[in-house]
Amino acid sequence: MRNPVAKFIDWQARHLQPREFYTHPFEFLAFVPVRAARRGHWPVFYSGTIVMIVFWLITPLQSSILGVGPIHLVRQHLISTPKSLIPIRDQASLLDIGILNDAFAITWLGLDFPSSMTADYALLPFEARDTVPSFATDVYFRSWTWQLSTDLNCWPGNVNGLGDVFRVNNGRGCEVDIVFFGHTDVPKDTQYAMLYVGYYRNHYLDYYLEGPSCRNNSSHQFLAISAARNGTADSLAPPFPSRNYTDITAIFCEPQYSKCNVSVMLSKETLKPLTSSILPKGNNMTLLDSEFNITAFEYLLGTGCPPVDQVRDYPKQITLEQYDQLLDKGIEWPITVATGFAIGSRNYSGTDLHDPATLAAAYSAAHRILFSATVAQLLSNGTDASAVSQLGERHYTTYGVIALLLVVAALAGCLLYHCVRSRNLLTSDPSSICDILGTLNCSEAVSADFAVHDRADAATLSQHVGSNSYFLREKSETGRTILSLDISETAISSIYEKKNESLPSGGGYKPIRPSALSSVSGACFIGVLLPAIVILAYLKQQERYLGGLTPPSSNFEVMQLLENYIPTILATLIEPFWVLINRIYCVFQPFSELQKGRSSPRHSVLAKYTSVPPQLAVWRSARAGQYLLTCICLATLLANVLAISLSGLFNEMPRIVTYPTMVKPARTAIASRNVLLGNSRSPIDYSDHFEWTDRANYYLPFGRPTDRSFSAGDQFKASTIGFGLETICSPIQLNKFSGRFAVTLSPWNTTKTLTLSAKSPNGSYVECWEQYPNNDVNHRLSPKEPSSQEVMFSPRGIRGGVCWSGAPLIIGWMRGREPEFEILRSTFLSCHSSFRVAMFDVTVDADNNIIDSQNLGDPDTNVARISAKNSQLIVDGAAQNIGSFSNGGWHNETVTMDWINHLLTLKIGNRSLVDPTQDVPDPTKIGPILEDLYQQLAATIMGLNSDFFQGADDTTDPIPASVLRTETRIFFSETAYILSIAILSLYVLLFGFVYARGRAILLPRMPTSLGSLLSYSVASQAVEDFAERRELGDQALSTRTYTFGRYIGTDGKPHVGIERAPFVVKLDKRSFRR
Repeated sequence: MRNPVAKFIDWQARHLQPREFYTHPFEFLAFVPVRAARRGHWPVFYSGTIVMIVFWLITPLQSSILGVGPIHLVRQHLISTPKSLIPIRDQASLLDIGILNDAFAITWLGLDFPSSMTADYALLPFEARDTVPSFATDVYFRSWTWQLSTDLNCWPGNVNGLGDVFRVNNGRGCEVDIVFFGHTDVPKDTQYAMLYVGYYRNHYLDYYLEGPSCRNNSSHQFLAISAARNGTADSLAPPFPSRNYTDITAIFCEPQYSKCNVSVMLSKETLKPLTSSILPKGNNMTLLDSEFNITAFEYLLGTGCPPVDQVRDYPKQITLEQYDQLLDKGIEWPITVATGFAIGSRNYSGTDLHDPATLAAAYSAAHRILFSATVAQLLSNGTDASAVSQLGERHYTTYGVIALLLVVAALAGCLLYHCVRSRNLLTSDPSSICDILGTLNCSEAVSADFAVHDRADAATLSQHVGSNSYFLREKSETGRTILSLDISETAISSIYEKKNESLPSGGGYKPIRPSALSSVSGACFIGVLLPAIVILAYLKQQERYLGGLTPPSSNFEVMQLLENYIPTILATLIEPFWVLINRIYCVFQPFSELQKGRSSPRHSVLAKYTSVPPQLAVWRSARAGQYLLTCICLATLLANVLAISLSGLFNEMPRIVTYPTMVKPARTAIASRNVLLGNSRSPIDYSDHFEWTDRANYYLPFGRPTDRSFSAGDQFKASTIGFGLETICSPIQLNKFSGRFAVTLSPWNTTKTLTLSAKSPNGSYVECWEQYPNNDVNHRLSPKEPSSQEVMFSPRGIRGGVCWSGAPLIIGWMRGREPEFEILRSTFLSCHSSFRVAMFDVTVDADNNIIDSQNLGDPDTNVARISAKNSQLIVDGAAQNIGSFSNGGWHNETVTMDWINHLLTLKIGNRSLVDPTQDVPDPTKIGPILEDLYQQLAATIMGLNSDFFQGADDTTDPIPASVLRTETRIFFSETAYILSIAILSLYVLLFGFVYARGRAILLPRMPTSLGSLLSYSVASQAVEDFAERRELGDQALSTRTYTFGRYIGTDGKPHVGIERAPFVVKLDKRSFRR
């Protein structure tokens, strides 16, 4: 809207300001302010400057002026008080293996810390009470809370060798004897043994501090040892006694726990703290044992066991084993829980941790990780503390408009001031030829001055009369006040001397051709439009071909210039030219009608095309049937649309760009051993986070490109082999033989066995497996209480190949009751798996996590890429190891007793599978869920044991691959592109037509000044009609028609101009030389 409004005000200012020979309304935009200032036409100066600023500053920079920029806002906000730790009496029961599993996922699998927790401290979280504006981004809430932290105070231990025993003393009276025993299955390059000796004793531990020499004053200390062997494993016969460890690093450490009241900002989305925002509001205070159960926490770390013995879900009660993560660290098995976290905290090696300072730093980092994981487990549910609200702050980023319109506002104020203060004698708007000539009553001297110059060009007219002084005055005539145009007394004598000057012979003259309508101007204009169309079309084609245009610069200002300013400046250069053409045609249109002869006043002398900005004359010209002018007005209006479309033509968006490269496979499809599973016992409920593994397959890894650099955010894509199992689970009826396998349950006597049998080639059934459903659980069952057992097993290759070949995984759920132990209900499934291998297009991130995989063909069951023997090894190995996770036993609680049922419980969202009071699962419903889980677990097991597949050697050929990088690319807005091309193409066609057909103007000069109009009419009778209209209105001209041509004026001399028909001869185009 700003362009038309500014131009309308400018048009009115120019229209009312000029003297006889000033043509402000029809001058080029850039020249108006300068010429107006020289002539003292300040309203025109103000309005012209406003339009110039709007055209060439505001419009081109509109995407910057009205652009977005980050603004940091702070608002008061209602925030809950921080959550608190649960009561101390309830904390010990919640400290279990689940905390260690969470810490394992954080340390080794790269998972994020729980909300408000970090690797260095734990914050008690708070939450927002009020809603946040939808436009806000990067929202943080600031409030006070408690920061909980822990650190270690470590000092060297005194080590004394006593034969095969090392005695380590803390220097404060506490000492412990250590004997190192090696193992026959340790890797040959193992050089270090590491021990974490906590205070509390447990039947799983070989060493602990608790004893006669270490009393209560040492109850929170632990001993950390790194021992270096003086030989290699292959040079020593087992067992390896302690004398082989001659270089021992030993430190004692004692944890300290503290809390501090701090002000901090938490993210609204993740509740993650902004570390740099933490402001202490007091001194550090000791975190008391009455607030945090330090004893239970340190018992869990030292023993790896829950401090409270109670029934728990399977993952929360099995021992966490981390040694598989340390196979390449040169560290001997076994290790304790805390040692694994110390090594994983910074991915240390055995050599690193032999330094006392590094050893202390590693255990300190591990202690803080485990502390944060524990605090997250002990937070209250918020029903008490969060019910109370406090006043805090909301910090967020929004976007503000940068307004740079103050200059325009100031100039508009000056223009308003001058308009209000200026005296105006006009009684009507001089918006048509009739209005201008009828308003002015020229004196005899003025008429004589202008009458003789009707055929003069603009320069000649200005030369002859430009030095005279004219003024407009009021005078009374027959009782009414009229405006009279008069001349100074000193100029009158010269006027009458010129009155007798002869006119050009024959009355001829050369028709005017405005420079804007010259051939050179037309060629230049077309020369701008056509390249613009070609360039836009080329860039669009490149955008489609390349998937986006590459930004030529990363500098924000440069990109603003290229994407916004230059396209918009093109539109703002085109629009003033169209405005100028439009104004010329608005002025010429009445004369064009007059040149046709006998033109009605409504279409000629009364036409008010100059009373509004030219482009707004579109409706008037359309009603008058003047369609060329209508098209030009529409083209001028479309220039505003063009400016908008060009300014929004380019958009920057992130796009994944593909760069071709070559990579080498890291492993082959050849088995390196006869069993799939080694010692992998890591928690499998984080299976989505294993390298080269997704929920269905394990993929042979490939290396990184060597021919180009890459960053952390890059992804890599190549074709590789994917391995997976396709599992089908079918129901088996208890005690009924059907198919190849059968499950039978013996009568409830002293044996109470569950048997799996397989059908041999001769048709008989061979016993494969025997399970004791009620083993070691009678002490946990109350009489007549409902009980449940989940069984899961797979045969182990006995009875020849009958059971082993294609062995299934048998899984079942039974419901029973004491004392009769009657099996009330049961569901059994036989899950058969087949090996699937296929080629996949695999995309991984920098950490080798699978981002996407696309199957390139049907899975191959008769695998050509891997032997049938090896494929069966994988199938049987997966079945055995998935089945071996079962813990078994009858129970009357709703806890899970094995990994499979634990994961199934998570998948279905309830505990009906293990609830003795619920019915056994429907095989048709649980079967598909189990098949999906089995497939996922099989892929996880292969991923954990990737060394089952041989590593590729140097002779392996590289394979084609791609680096996928997210980069900023420039894209066209489809709507803006179509509009821009359509308008520019329309301009070319219309401009060609205008220059080819619309330039026949037979005027000696432009009728754009008062002097030019007066010279055309003061000697004609038409002036009397125009003056009469001032009194009688338009009806005074209702019977008149007018023509522009040759006539005999009231002075008796021939003239060229506007005259009443039939007293005028129409001009003949053929009489003028081009």
